[in-house]
Amino acid sequence: MLRGDEQISQFTQPANSVNNGNDYTTSWDITVDDSIRTWSKDTRTTITVSYAVPAQTNGPCAVPDPLGQVDCSGSFRMYYSDEGGEPGDVYANFPIYVSITDPDSNLGKTSLGPMFFIIPFLAVTLLLGWISYREEWMTGEISEEKEPFDINTWASNSVEKINPLIWVPSSIELTRNSSKEWRKGGDLTSNKTRRIVTLCIMYFAQGLPWGFASVVFAAYLVDNGTSAAEIATLFATVALPWTFKWIWGPVVDAVFIEKYGPRRQWILFAQTGMALSLGSLMFIPDLNGQIELVTRILFVHNIFASLQDVATDALAVEILQPDEVAKVNGFMFAAKRGGIIVGGAALGVLITKIGITGVIAAQLALLLLIVFIPLTLREKPGVKLFPWSKVDAILVDTENNEAINEEEEESLTPWADEAEFRVAKNVGYNVSATNVSITAFFVITGLCIWFIGFAVDVFTIDWKVGAVFSSFTSPIAYISLGLALLLFLIQLVMKNSDDESNESKLPEITNPFSILSIGSRNTVARTSFYLVKAFSIKSALLLIGLCLLSELYVFVIPITFDIFVNDAGWSPAKYSGIVGGIVVFGGMFGQIFGGLLGDRYGTRRVAMVGFLALALANATLAFLEPLWTRTTLMTIFLIIQAFIAGIAWICIISLSMRLTWSKVGGTQFTAYMSLFNLSGVFAYGLTARMISIFDYSSAIYVGAVLTMITVIMLIFIDETETDRVLEGRILDDEEWVEEDPDTDLGERPEWWTAEDLEPSTS
Repeated sequence: MLRGDEQISQFTQPANSVNNGNDYTTSWDITVDDSIRTWSKDTRTTITVSYAVPAQTNGPCAVPDPLGQVDCSGSFRMYYSDEGGEPGDVYANFPIYVSITDPDSNLGKTSLGPMFFIIPFLAVTLLLGWISYREEWMTGEISEEKEPFDINTWASNSVEKINPLIWVPSSIELTRNSSKEWRKGGDLTSNKTRRIVTLCIMYFAQGLPWGFASVVFAAYLVDNGTSAAEIATLFATVALPWTFKWIWGPVVDAVFIEKYGPRRQWILFAQTGMALSLGSLMFIPDLNGQIELVTRILFVHNIFASLQDVATDALAVEILQPDEVAKVNGFMFAAKRGGIIVGGAALGVLITKIGITGVIAAQLALLLLIVFIPLTLREKPGVKLFPWSKVDAILVDTENNEAINEEEEESLTPWADEAEFRVAKNVGYNVSATNVSITAFFVITGLCIWFIGFAVDVFTIDWKVGAVFSSFTSPIAYISLGLALLLFLIQLVMKNSDDESNESKLPEITNPFSILSIGSRNTVARTSFYLVKAFSIKSALLLIGLCLLSELYVFVIPITFDIFVNDAGWSPAKYSGIVGGIVVFGGMFGQIFGGLLGDRYGTRRVAMVGFLALALANATLAFLEPLWTRTTLMTIFLIIQAFIAGIAWICIISLSMRLTWSKVGGTQFTAYMSLFNLSGVFAYGLTARMISIFDYSSAIYVGAVLTMITVIMLIFIDETETDRVLEGRILDDEEWVEEDPDTDLGERPEWWTAEDLEPSTS
């Protein structure tokens, strides 16, 4: 056996020296080592067989269609053919697996050894140890409000909770009471069971398409020949709407028909769009051959999915009571994970029985079924389900309304009393004023034009209309911003000039926002003021950088698809069942455990340790390269990796909630999440470039090193700064002690004031 000019193995068996010259079946034992295990794609491998007489098998295993009764399975087979001349030729079929890590298959690529990861890992570990020593992680006293951890008490409570004699009757009673309350009816604000179940189902609907797209559909495409680079493009495209979902926040808040429920109508619109876009995939005969069209459709599908996410979060903020926010958000998160499991594992198993079209139809049926939940439930008192529906009478307390209006009037211009955050104050004044300086005019105009052009370009993907429209808007926006910068410098020079005659202000012109009503303009001004003020503190600014850098390592994810489906030989159904099933459970338990750890030891501390451990877990995939074909071992690895990632990411999300100001909770927190998504989109765009430079193992090491950036960024972030500076819940000489783990927006009951609990009349 030769690989190019190199002889790898040799086996000699004269045909007429055994069995009296009759047909003889023999075995060729080839040692599988590093030289024989893999070949590069373009290397010619030759098997030379010499016989004294033409050799034949018991039956022809001709390529490509062997006889039905002939067993042509196995790794190696020979067959005789008389089509190649006299006295005949012997052909051999030997499956050659191209290794993605073999040096010969990565000619011209950079190969990095494990030391590329080990050295920075040890350096960051020492740095983290020094930080823990300086901040006294191990010697810090436990708060008086938290009881010291006792293993005996914990074990006793755990045994009691898992005792069927205790939890089974409690579960039955809880189910009975919940069913009874559901049948009572009423709107979501007055029926606890209905609002919890509704929100959980909405989050389940969000997880369902993501599990399908990221596990089942991706594995299907890889199995049908789609490259890792194309998968990366698909991932980057479908994740793009989630990156810019903050666009929907102001739209959902401002555009609605009050009598039909402000949130419910957006949820119905988004779910209908999700169903229609997903159903259109069933009319594409060759999903793999028309990957560009499929990518566009999934992009539109995720536009509606991101819209539903924002509308559902807004609904949750509106209908949840202060004392149930944390608990219900835990249920909602678990429901979303359940949707991912169903979309990834359950549908992945069905694909072998009903095909990809059948799986899409099954998911479509589930989405249409979920639509009936918001369609038949009232959001709050006074809203109508349909135009012909009756509305219950609502009693209004005139005196309370007057008091509310007075309070609202006092808070219409919060920037007027602002003394510390000057930038936020100027933003509030300039957005709300009828006339603004010419500098502010060009700033507002430039940003609005850029935003409109950018939005059109993003949401038309790569269609020409978006590029053409952006080609006009971008130069205008840049010119406006450039003029604003020039005028600002002129104004600065005039202000600092000793000549008093130059102290006159630049002329004022009409505010571009003056086309809005006074109420709408003040609403935009308040939101802008609060948002700028929220991002003005140091830790919030640093968190922006962390969000943009924390997911750079995910460019490795498309590579893992190729590793497990092609190199390790996992079938799409097997991959979907493992990664979309048991691995998701590992991540879920990691998030639950991470929340408990973050509550006890602090989200920042646990996140730092968690991301350092995640970096090691990511690098371990490259360490285990010789064992990639060991299904059991790799399954255990994936579960552990997901568990660690769950711990790290739940604490980062909780930290983001801690650094979110309640005045702009939805907008600021959504902005953080959008920046996380933007980081992932950028990382997926790096995949093709990375695999063109590095071999797969080296690319994995690079991803593991990038994982540790988050650890370094967290060193400079103070998780209590927003609570201390903006919320006023912590004095400078006090230490924050979390009572409950942060979940959605971190709005625990003690955060709510009487003003927050009053209904809005705007």
